[in-house]
Amino acid sequence: MKSVLLLSGGLDSAVALAECHDDTIAVHFSYGQTAERQERQAAQALSAHYGVTLEEVSIPMFPRPGSKCPVHVGDKPENVPGRNMIFLAYTESLLPADEYVMGAHLGDLRNGCQCRTLKLVTAQWLLTGPPVIRVQMRTKADLVRLGNLLGAPMELTWSCYWGDPRPCGACASCEERAAAFAEAGVLDQERVSASG
Repeated sequence: MKSVLLLSGGLDSAVALAECHDDTIAVHFSYGQTAERQERQAAQALSAHYGVTLEEVSIPMFPRPGSKCPVHVGDKPENVPGRNMIFLAYTESLLPADEYVMGAHLGDLRNGCQCRTLKLVTAQWLLTGPPVIRVQMRTKADLVRLGNLLGAPMELTWSCYWGDPRPCGACASCEERAAAFAEAGVLDQERVSASG
């Protein structure tokens, strides 16, 4: 089965890649996010690790009025609502596949982020043909446990909203990552190397 996976370079998509890397093409989107360089480098490292083709796509996202960049509200970075629906539709139009895989976790649904069930159903309806959209519906800690079990190189991932050389440790993404590794009882090698 041919799979196309949205590879942000983050933890969720890295574990998804570890699960389905055979006959998979990864797609990474640069859309003006603050950590664009770090996310792209993580996606490149993950795809190289698994020996999968990585398609890199740059698309402009329109910032909201008064924001500095599409992922900021004032000085606070945040998700771009609906971005994965756009990425899925764009990917399906360019790369036919048997299934489209997106890394996400249950916390995304509870937090009302960009991958709400309604948006995914809408995306499925908008896509032509019979593609399957597979989304991981596990907790973030479960994804860490699974990644650890599969030997996923989680230390190659990037989970910080900011584009600094090292993760800030304080944004919502960093806090969520730290909590997931702590709950899973797994040492976060990416944070160990970043602090050293």
